[in-house]
Amino acid sequence: MLGGLAASAVVAAGASTEAAAATGPNSWLNVRDDYGAKGDGTTDDTVAIQAAINAGAQGSTVYFPPGRYLLSRPLLVTEGVTLRGDWAPHFAPRTGMTASYLFPGPGFDGSALITVNRPTASVPQDYEKSALGGGVRLSGLALNGMKQSNAAGGPIDAVVLASDVRDVAMERVTAWHFTGNGITTGGAGGLQFHQVVCSTNDGHGFATNGGRMLDADLHECYAQGNGGHGFALTAPNAVVLTGCRSEWNAGHGYLVTGDCASLVLAGCFTDRSGLDGYHVATDAGAHPVQLLGCLAKRDGKLQPAGSAGFSVTGVPTAPGGGALLTGCSVYTGVDDDGSGVRSPAYGVATASLASFHLVAVTGGQFMGTVAPFRDQAGSMVRHSGATGITDPGQAGGGWQQDRSDTHVLNGAKGTNRDLQFWTRGSAPRWTLRVDSAPESGGNSGSDLRLLRHDDSGNALDSPLAVDRATGLVALGQGLRVREGAGARLGTVTLSGGQAQVNTTAVTANSRILLTIQRPSGTTSGAVWVTDRAAGSWFKVQGAPGDNSLVAWMIVEPA
Repeated sequence: MLGGLAASAVVAAGASTEAAAATGPNSWLNVRDDYGAKGDGTTDDTVAIQAAINAGAQGSTVYFPPGRYLLSRPLLVTEGVTLRGDWAPHFAPRTGMTASYLFPGPGFDGSALITVNRPTASVPQDYEKSALGGGVRLSGLALNGMKQSNAAGGPIDAVVLASDVRDVAMERVTAWHFTGNGITTGGAGGLQFHQVVCSTNDGHGFATNGGRMLDADLHECYAQGNGGHGFALTAPNAVVLTGCRSEWNAGHGYLVTGDCASLVLAGCFTDRSGLDGYHVATDAGAHPVQLLGCLAKRDGKLQPAGSAGFSVTGVPTAPGGGALLTGCSVYTGVDDDGSGVRSPAYGVATASLASFHLVAVTGGQFMGTVAPFRDQAGSMVRHSGATGITDPGQAGGGWQQDRSDTHVLNGAKGTNRDLQFWTRGSAPRWTLRVDSAPESGGNSGSDLRLLRHDDSGNALDSPLAVDRATGLVALGQGLRVREGAGARLGTVTLSGGQAQVNTTAVTANSRILLTIQRPSGTTSGAVWVTDRAAGSWFKVQGAPGDNSLVAWMIVEPA
């Protein structure tokens, strides 16, 4: 019996411990019921909400029941705290789902509604060891900027992450009508954003604001109707965007600048950007931006001339940068109501690069009102399946489509450009090469050569070469021409100084070359053409009694 009482005591003690934990620092903290926030749209709830945040420890959830929470200064969120609501509309102004949100009141003292920062007592550490201000989660929040400026007349962002913050996640967070940016990440890293919406803000939708975006995954995020760019990414490193959309923003849909170390955009989308859909302008030494299955639609609304679905620029004097497009596409169009100027002008455009930069386009369909491709930099490589369409916006279409399977090889000055044919898994057998002769205008420059390789892939010789300046063809191993009824080469034996050659190759303008191969009979050493019927025959004449064997060859004037 004593053992049973002891067991009961242990169970009771355990239950008490769990109850204490549920109401302790790691519990669910209700800003209204537990800390006195009103959520009535008129009472300043800043102190009550901040008290709830400060009371939480790692793993705590600060919960916002439905309501309108007025803030007079930024909420400061640190280390392991989750802010949670249950009302994040996708199109807040359109759907009318605006009864619950956090918003800045008049005279707001700060530059962001929510700030994720490191503790004041902390000092920066190495990235691998740092989680300063980390573990913060924002979920289900609606943030309404009310087009409100701060007390100093400056812009207000919805959320700002300090530069040394790590491990921040946002899910189903909507920020609209802010006078600044929607989400500003600074130099924060270890970010996971899922279904975050930034709409109708005066600044950018998502911005790094000069800091480097580091170790970030953005999935199904949406930037719409912002006054700046949809996504403004500076010096991204280990950043992946999947299924993100950027529509009707005044700037570029996606802007990538700085020292890009590694950035992948997969299945992303733009529509009716004011400038380019995707604009890559990275620094010297940057790695190419990887774009897979991305679509650019109707971009260049505000500046149609020169606009592009995909635009790539950089530093023309140094290698680095560029972009790799795989399975991407560009469509032209006007506004939804049929107004506006059709855009973009180009599907893919390059500028301010050099031939040693790389812009590779593999597959996809690219439309432009002027041309599908504009390679001002001489750096674009088009691979199999990249189809171009010029859409001048004429009634009934008027499309001019390039249906050919085009391969365009660009190389730096002084380098060879090769198209190789290999034995499977072994070595090159043939190479079609444009050599490294410098381009200097006047039709001079690199020549075209066909190289033959041995079984180990070593170049043996060049059976064929074409001189760029003159167009002359050199046959490195001689010329062989098949003979026959339709041939351009053959022999005929004179009989009494005459012979007829039957061949369909002869034309009215053919040049017929004759040489005596084996003299016979009475010969003067000369033979000539006396008559011809185009597509049928020609006649050869020699001296009377000449029975020589004569070789003939037909060539056509260029």
